[in-house]
Parts: sequence; structure tokens; C-alpha cells
Amino acid sequence: MHQVDDWAEVHRLFDREGRPKAAIARQLAMSRNTVDRLLRLTEPPRYERPPKGSQLDPFAGTIAALLAADPRVPATVICERLRADGYRGGITILKDHLSSIRPGVPRRPGLPADVVSAGRDRPGRLVAHGRVGPGRPGPDPARHSDS
Repeated sequence: MHQVDDWAEVHRLFDREGRPKAAIARQLAMSRNTVDRLLRLTEPPRYERPPKGSQLDPFAGTIAALLAADPRVPATVICERLRADGYRGGITILKDHLSSIRPGVPRRPGLPADVVSAGRDRPGRLVAHGRVGPGRPGPDPARHSDS
């Protein structure tokens, strides 16, 4: 396939300089048929790659069946079942696919409300990590004093 610069040069020589097709073919070392074909193109030639399938395509039926049984089944469970059937792809591809076919379920759900984030509550004092809530008290203020 010829490049965009071939198309542009053929059109420049023919349209602007008024050169004959045979002379253009000789000058650019290409066939007269190629010159004709390039002149018939109204736009420059483009490279188009044919769409390549996904690693998940062979498992679309299995994924659909698992989601029909339980729409909120986790991606990790689906991945385990697919691996048993021969799936060799990664979990990220699967998660992206699942987010496109079940848009109501977020791809990366946020942390539960009872998770304490890591950080400092004031300069120089570290805040404890972990969960707080019923049965799980937060950090003991007596243990974390500024003494």
C-alpha cells in the first residue's frame, strides 16, 4: 500500500503542475495503474487495522451464564471459573469487560464507611489504621497521647 506522501506527490504533480500520468509514473518509479488509482482517491490512503478479538470472546457464554445466575458475582469468582475453562488472561481485562456489560455495578467500589484512612490527624501524630464501628473500637486516645 502506498503512503500518504505518494498520494500527495501524485496529486501535486497532476493537479498543480499539469504533468501527464505516464511522466508522473516514470518520475516516481511506480506503475501507471498505481498513478491512476492514487488519482481516483479523493482522500489520502489510511492504514486500518482489522479489529482483533478479546481474550474473553470464547468465554462470553460462560460469563453471561454466571451473571444471569448472580448479577453481583465478583470478578475474582468469575476469573477462577474461567481459568478452570482455560482462560489465560488477566483480571483487569475481565473487570473492564464486566464494567461495560453491567454498568450499574461500579468497577472499583469505594471503601466501606467504617474504614479509617491512613494519615495524620494533626502534624506529627499518626492516626491508627483499621476498621471502627460496632465491636471494633477506634484507636485508644490514652495510648496515642502527645506526651
